[in-house]
Amino acid sequence: MMKDIEKHEIFEEYNHDFVHLLKESNSRFRSIYEKFLSLDKEIRHVEIEGHGINDFELEKLKKERLQIRDEAQLILKEFKKLKV
Repeated sequence: MMKDIEKHEIFEEYNHDFVHLLKESNSRFRSIYEKFLSLDKEIRHVEIEGHGINDFELEKLKKERLQIRDEAQLILKEFKKLKV
């Protein structure tokens, strides 16, 4: 299940080992990573099925996913600086 997110566009510029190491060594990133995966799956399901929640709630989920993505990107960039 977790490998699905590593293929997601927000992680594509980082290699698999790098993302895996960060997940294992940084509990905050791991939490964000798992939350992103959960939200992304829920949003994709709603978009495909076309029902389940109203547009307002869907937009709320998308905004939350965006905030989480931004936080994940910040952690990835900071971690990359330390590893270079």
